[in-house]
Amino acid sequence: MKWVNLFKDWRIILMLSALIISIIAINPRFDTTGVLITSVSTPALNYIPTGVKMINLNGIAVNNLTDYDYALSTIKPGDSVTITYIGLDNNQVSTSYPFLAMEEDGETKIGLAVSTIPFSNLEFGLDLNGGTKVILKPEVEVTNEELTNIIGIIEQRLNVYGFKEIPINTLSDFSGNDYIKVELPSSVSVSKIEDLLQHEGVFEARIGNNTVFTGDDILTVCVTGVDCQLQIKAVQGGFIFQFELAISEEGAERFANKTSQLAMTGIGTNCYLNETINFYLDNEFLDGSDLKISCDLQGLPERNPIISGGGQTRDEVKEDMKKLQSMLQSKNLPVGLSIESVEVISPKLGQEFLQNILYVFLLAILGVDVLIAIKYKSFRIAIPIIIVTLSEIIITLGVATLFSWTFDLAAIAGLIASVGTGVDDQIVITDEVLNEDKKEELSFKQKVKNAFFIVFATFTTSIAVMIPLTQAGAGILKGFATTTIIAISVGVLITRPAYARILEIISKD
Repeated sequence: MKWVNLFKDWRIILMLSALIISIIAINPRFDTTGVLITSVSTPALNYIPTGVKMINLNGIAVNNLTDYDYALSTIKPGDSVTITYIGLDNNQVSTSYPFLAMEEDGETKIGLAVSTIPFSNLEFGLDLNGGTKVILKPEVEVTNEELTNIIGIIEQRLNVYGFKEIPINTLSDFSGNDYIKVELPSSVSVSKIEDLLQHEGVFEARIGNNTVFTGDDILTVCVTGVDCQLQIKAVQGGFIFQFELAISEEGAERFANKTSQLAMTGIGTNCYLNETINFYLDNEFLDGSDLKISCDLQGLPERNPIISGGGQTRDEVKEDMKKLQSMLQSKNLPVGLSIESVEVISPKLGQEFLQNILYVFLLAILGVDVLIAIKYKSFRIAIPIIIVTLSEIIITLGVATLFSWTFDLAAIAGLIASVGTGVDDQIVITDEVLNEDKKEELSFKQKVKNAFFIVFATFTTSIAVMIPLTQAGAGILKGFATTTIIAISVGVLITRPAYARILEIISKD
């Protein structure tokens, strides 16, 4: 009867509820046949959406990365390639139109990056999924606004070459140095990465088929509002942005000559010329750059034109403005960037890392639990500790999933370390409660209170140590520190109180 009442206790209900929510969030999957297409970098395959499952390559069944590597090894540069994949609806099976394989840096490439089919909603970093991580450092000190602007320009360049939604983040260290971390698919060669991130693109602004100015004609783009015009203001029906350009005299003359030949449509403030101005980088149209030209600019060699646009919300308008500013600066980064490091891990190697870590993780838990069983000579104590420890791990993973936290090697190391801390806390609680010398002197609640004083002291000390580590080494240890903080917080706030209640039942039974 006591064990039935256990499930009516709020501490147990809290732990079970958190456990159920975490399992739902993690969403474990058992069918992982095939490989996931994570990126498309060949224009011939732009119609293939990312996130679909490839099941066949040139007539060879692809059940995993090993099969994919084998199928890829049979293809030579210039060979015709066909791909069969399952659509996003998980039912439709599609076969791509044949395209030609290419050679890049002495290797055969088909313009795709793939990874294993995820077995859950957990997000893993490049060191486990495979890919290329590049750390860039500005050659001069930059402000946060300038750093954001540089990231926008890099995104524009990557988008032009087919790399959509590439993770780009800023890092910093205790010395005040700023870094930019770019994560690219493993299909991209190091030489191409250097070209994408450091080369000068050919930027053009066209009206129809006529180039009116190029990247060389753009002298400055206003991004700070200091000594130039930049504003976002509320108007009827939403918001508008305006920012100023400075272009060369030659570019202004070409713009004037072309616009003088255009017709006007509309009246008053809604009067625009009958053609738009579009931006291109390396002859590729930049999405979202189809801009109307005000009638006021017709035939004028304006050296400082105002780029404007609008939207429903301030955040939407601000995002559109930053995108256009990045486009106009795509030829040149405002500051030089040096590549500090390039780390390349194949998807297959990443999968092996993950499997090895899982084995080590399970062995560590098993070893700890065996020692606990030997220490207390009772499975009645060892089993609850095992259950609570596993629950703590699952809840931590669930929290990480809900907040889209990416697990890399450092984060998994933090999770393993937190398991040791969690077991240690449960041993402290168990020893305090089962201490025969204090059995007559103190009540159960007082013993638990004494144990939790030690647990909370350890918790606060650990938090104090981990917080500085989130910024150490340009963020390299952030995964370790953040995961440890999440795990020990879950333990102190959810699983430790539940274990104390379970132990109370055990000690009285």
